[in-house]
Amino acid sequence: MLATLLVFVKGRGLSPPKAATMAFSYENPDSIRIKVAGVRGKSGIYNFPRGVKLEGVINMALSGVPANKIVMREPGRCMRDGERVSFNSVGGKYTEISVEMMPVTEMILLGIPLDPNVMHAPDWEVLPGIGPKLARRIVFDRQQNGAFSSVEDLERVPGIGPKTVDQIKNFF
Repeated sequence: MLATLLVFVKGRGLSPPKAATMAFSYENPDSIRIKVAGVRGKSGIYNFPRGVKLEGVINMALSGVPANKIVMREPGRCMRDGERVSFNSVGGKYTEISVEMMPVTEMILLGIPLDPNVMHAPDWEVLPGIGPKLARRIVFDRQQNGAFSSVEDLERVPGIGPKTVDQIKNFF
C-alpha cells in the first residue's frame, strides 16, 4: 500500500505555468526567437512574429505583473532574431531593461544565423577551426577593413581559406 502511494504522489506533476508558448518546436521563416530573462514564470525563449517591437516583448513578459513605470529607449525599434531582453528588478519593481544578443552557443543550438559583423573574439572561438589567435585576427580585420558582406569575405583574413569557410558557413 505504501509503495502504491509513493508512486501515485511521485507520478503527479505540476500543471505548466500560464505563459506564452516556448520556442524549440519548428523553424518558421515568419518568426524570430527572442530570449526573455529575469521575469519569474516568463523567462525563456519565445517565437515572435517578424517585425515585433521591443514594446511588444515587454508587454508579453510583464503581462499579469503589477505595472511599473519603466523608462526605455527605442520602445518602437524592431527586434532581431537571437536577441535577449533582460529585466532587472529592485524591490520587486522592474527598473531596467537591457537588450543584447544571445550568446553564440545558444544561437547555434537554436539554428539562428550568426552575424559576422557583431561577433567578438570569444564568439568566433566557438566555431570549428577558429582558435584564439585567428578570432582576434578576424575582429581586427573587420575593424581595419570594414564589415563582411558575406561569409566568403572571411577569406581576406590571413589564416582563413576556403576550407575554413566551408567548415563554418552553415552557421551564417
